[in-house]
Amino acid sequence: MGSVTGDTIDLARRYTIADLDDLPEDGRRYELADGWLLVSPMARRRHQWGGARLGDVLEAACPLHLAVFGLPINVDDPDATHFEPDLTVVRREFALVKNGDVPLLAVEVRSPSTAGRDAVRKRREYARLGIASYWLLDVDAPSRECWSCRAATTSRWVTEKAKPR
Repeated sequence: MGSVTGDTIDLARRYTIADLDDLPEDGRRYELADGWLLVSPMARRRHQWGGARLGDVLEAACPLHLAVFGLPINVDDPDATHFEPDLTVVRREFALVKNGDVPLLAVEVRSPSTAGRDAVRKRREYARLGIASYWLLDVDAPSRECWSCRAATTSRWVTEKAKPR
């Protein structure tokens, strides 16, 4: 398809999940939103540290029927949407099944380069995919924003802002 030539990636075309296999393994995160390629730089240490600490807290509080993934897992919509949340919580029976279930909770750690995308596009897409809760952790502020998707519609969210103690 000519999507990748040497070090050049064509950002003006739509991609499929299958096209992701042709992209370089260069430390950047490659995600898709309705076929549009989203490229993020490697996470900063502060980002990784904050995500790991939240993962520890979630793991300690998580009931036995749920599993916490402290590393990105694939959250896909058949061909043209592919996200890799920083943290996820899934039903334990789906923990080892490839793309077995959408997460119950998706968490993104806000970065300067992805703040707008995480707050708007991913929130909307995670709701559309049926993810019940979405948290946005800001390690620079520090604060946490939580959204819960209402069952009746994927476009309404309940917002809670909380600052750590």
